[in-house]
This record gives sequence, C-alpha cells and structure tokens, in this order.
Amino acid sequence: MNPPATTRLILLPRDPAHPATCLELDPRGRILSRRPLDPAHPAPLGPAARTVVAVPGEAVRTLWLDLPAHNPVQALAAARILLQEHVAGDLDGLHIAIGPSGQGPRLLAVADDAQVHAWRQRAQALGVVPDALVPVQLLADAPADRPLQVLEHDGLWLVRGPQLALAAEPALAQRIIGTRGMRQVEDAAAVEALLAAGAAAAIPGGIDLLQYAHARPRDRAVSSRRRRLALLAALCLLSPLLLQGASALRHALGAHWLERQAGTLAAARLPEAAPGTAVATVHARHRELSAPGQLALQVAALSAALERLPQARVDSLEYAAGGGLAAGLVHAGEADLEVLREPLAAAGFGLSAQPGEPVDGGLRTLVTLEPAR
Repeated sequence: MNPPATTRLILLPRDPAHPATCLELDPRGRILSRRPLDPAHPAPLGPAARTVVAVPGEAVRTLWLDLPAHNPVQALAAARILLQEHVAGDLDGLHIAIGPSGQGPRLLAVADDAQVHAWRQRAQALGVVPDALVPVQLLADAPADRPLQVLEHDGLWLVRGPQLALAAEPALAQRIIGTRGMRQVEDAAAVEALLAAGAAAAIPGGIDLLQYAHARPRDRAVSSRRRRLALLAALCLLSPLLLQGASALRHALGAHWLERQAGTLAAARLPEAAPGTAVATVHARHRELSAPGQLALQVAALSAALERLPQARVDSLEYAAGGGLAAGLVHAGEADLEVLREPLAAAGFGLSAQPGEPVDGGLRTLVTLEPAR
C-alpha cells in the first residue's frame, strides 16, 4: 500500500491551452501518481499536506545578490536598488521575491507582476490553491562540484548550477553554458522525478513567489466557538484592565504635578526667562552644553560606518545643537546609504538623506544623523 501523499506538484505548461500535470508525492519526493489537469474540466484533487505550483521559468529572472538588510521590508527596498544595475527598464511593474537569509548572497526571483497574477488565475481555474509558487528551473538540483544539470522540459532547457538557474530555448541555453560541462537529462519520466524531488524540499526551489503583494491571505475567519472564548476572555480581563486604567490615571496626575514643580524651580533659577518659558530655556541650555559630546559621538559613529565604504569620502560637516550632524558624502551610488544605515542604527543613530547630486564618479548626498527614536 502506497503511503499518503504529502505534496502535490502542479506543473503549469507554457501554453495555457495545454493541460497541466499533477504529481502526487510521498514524503521523500517519490511520485505516487500522475494525471493531467484540463483547464476546461479540472479533475477533483485528493487531500495533500501542501500544493506546490511550478510556473514556466522563462518568464522569471533569477539571480543572487548580497542584501545588507534582514527585515523583509528593508530587504525589498535594498533589492530594488541593487536590481537597477541588473534589470533594464522600470522596476515598478515587476514582482520581486526574496529567498531566506543565510550565509552568502540571497536568491531573488523577478517576474512581471501581471504574469504572476495570470499564473495564480490559471491555478484557480484548475481548482488549485497553491501553498508555494516556484519557477520550475529552481526545482532542479544545483550540483556544487559536478557539471551543470540540464533538464529538457516543455521545449526548454532547465539549467542549474551554483548560483545559476535559468529556463531558455536550447540554442540560447547552450550559448550561456558555453564550455562548461553539463549533465543532460532528456527522458520525461526522469525529468519529472528530479523536479518532484525538489518539490518535496522544506522550501521548494529555495524561494516562493507568493510574497509581498502576492502573499497568501491569512485566514481571518473566527468560528463561533472562538468568538465565545474571546468574549469570556475579555470578561475575565475586564477587572484587571480597570485597575490598570486607574493606575495609569494616577501616574498621569503625578506626572502633571511634577511638570508644574519643574516649571516653578526653573523659573526660580532663571528669573530672566520670559513667563512660561523657563522649562524650555532649561532644555535649550542643556542642548547647548551637551552639543560637544553629541558631536563627538555622531562623528565617531559616522566614521566607523564609513569603514564599510572605503571608496566614499566626506567633503563637509555641519552640526547644530538639537539638529544633528549634517555631512556631505561623496559615494558611488544610492545602495551605499543602505550599507551605512545598519552600523549607524547599531550605534543608536538614524540616517536621513536628501536626493543625491551627480558628481564625477558617483553622487554627492547630504545626509543627517539623528538619535534613533
């Protein structure tokens, strides 16, 4: 008796009029069954732990880049800056997916946003709700110390190697491969077996196109039982919340009294201050007295951060008490600013920048350091 299927792999063909291929896989990625799925008459699908939809790879550009940011939002912003050097044209209509962080460069997949929508609609027409949307070439194994692996699939060559993944017409793929050695697999059953093994991985292909604008919607439906439990929990929490509210009010009244006392003491120490401005005058004098120390801290933090950009230089410095350190920075490109932000944040400072002006060999940008909030 075959073990139950844990993964369902749907291979979308390049031509939407052709049937898709559905492979049911066991936990090791071995094929348990194979059947076509007709777009006009989708077959009922049995249960499976997850569904991986492999999309035609010629419409997806894959590349590996060093991303300095780890937060998903920061990673996407950094990727858009770096991709300007690798992708011709406007990036606004492109969907960018980013692989998990680790040692070395991170995998990026770039496709037309409308094309990703079309693939999701094709999957929906087949009655399929994908748990992962993966470029088909990334399901092939990438041999680290062996010749490139080349799989013949749907009229294309799927080429895989270290930091290399592409799907192209055979003639174009051959030109890209050049003189490098390759191991070619032509048998359709063998190709499907290799793709199935990749689909059974924890992260199929090392990336999922269902990110950012195409991320799977979370199930926000709450059952009636959960609603009742939430109501009971709210009732149980009501008394402590009332006590906390009373405590917060007491603290607020105490803070107001302390503020009035501070104003009285400041007015006594600064009789020359205008009525009602004594506290503000104390704060202003404190900023003036602490300015040299703040200046030293910010210059030191900027100097340490610039060690990551040996080609950059500072051509001007200005400092105003309470206004932060302003520096004129001559550097190679906009991506340099992202490189600076991480060490500055670790030192407790934020970095804001005005639009850069072109100069010989790069940009001149006025940046400002301020204490992080």
